[in-house]
Amino acid sequence: MTLGGIFQQNALSPIHWAEQRLRRQQVAEMLNSVCADQLAAALANGTKAVARAAGVGEQMVRGILPVNHGTELLGRVAICQQGAVEVWNQHQSSLAGLVQGFLGGFVEGYLGIEGSGVGDFLSQLAGGFARDARFRGPMQELVQRLTEYEQYVHHCAALLDTNPELERAWRASKRRTALGWTTAVLVVVAIGFGLWRYVVRDALATSSGATNASTATTSATMPPIAPLLGRWRAEDGNVFEAVAQSGADVKFMVVSTGPSSRYKPGDVAFTTTSSNDGNNLQVEVLVKPALPTGVRLDSAAQARCIELWSDLQGKPLRAALDGDRLTVEGIKLDVPITGLDLHGGRVVGCKKFDPARAAKIALTLTRTPGQ
Repeated sequence: MTLGGIFQQNALSPIHWAEQRLRRQQVAEMLNSVCADQLAAALANGTKAVARAAGVGEQMVRGILPVNHGTELLGRVAICQQGAVEVWNQHQSSLAGLVQGFLGGFVEGYLGIEGSGVGDFLSQLAGGFARDARFRGPMQELVQRLTEYEQYVHHCAALLDTNPELERAWRASKRRTALGWTTAVLVVVAIGFGLWRYVVRDALATSSGATNASTATTSATMPPIAPLLGRWRAEDGNVFEAVAQSGADVKFMVVSTGPSSRYKPGDVAFTTTSSNDGNNLQVEVLVKPALPTGVRLDSAAQARCIELWSDLQGKPLRAALDGDRLTVEGIKLDVPITGLDLHGGRVVGCKKFDPARAAKIALTLTRTPGQ
């Protein structure tokens, strides 16, 4: 994970928590989780985490970030959040039934997409209250401020990732950490060798068969994901950071984009899952439509114009690792104009993607030197 990724992970935690509250139809708790104090604390935690990872002072990290702009933004969030809370507290008894009915059929359709912010879902939630003027205005204002907060966090992450002085400090910190681990391992090995030589050599010799069998079993159950981790660059200019997740999953998060990329920084472009023997890599890709020239995707429509695919017409998507080259099967999707909900020059929604209009493409990634 990059320094920008570390910052985003901390700074967006209240947003992710708000998503979870919405899953449970807990509107009051959701509103409280995105108050200005919570967001300010998350930004501070992100700054501390970056400073700790790079081995520098927090003051240096704050000097890179547009702190004054963040302070002004939090002030605007506070006003909108308080307004939404007041309206909810006054009218929650009459709005509760509307919330339950609206969310009951909506949550599963639009939540759970990696990289989608709470602003995307709240835009839909605000639409659900369109017939209730009491809550519509305050919710729409809060949606706008939270979207601005997410954009601010992504901007800060990009500044951290492109600062040369901070990058040098981070590399030096990683070298020191690696040296410390190497020293610790050597000490453990030396102690272990001494014990083997003078204490347990005979016992190990007599049980070598059982030990070898146990080692083989352990090796077979450990997914070989280590060769995938780190920084990768695609031929189209997109740069990814491969980060280990639970089990055998590795997520490839977009760090920076090429000139014609459909992604944005922070997107998880694809996820690989390794088999136990490491010979097979299955892929789940983030599918976005190609837009006509001059047309842009509205931020509120992100959740409705993104799908996760792991196969195409029943054939699984796969990846192949060959040294420092990774070939990934991706998806090229041709979405007709009729499949887009256009308002002027903006796409405000998409119909369900048609696999018949999609084709597999081969994406070639090369490990970035020095990572």
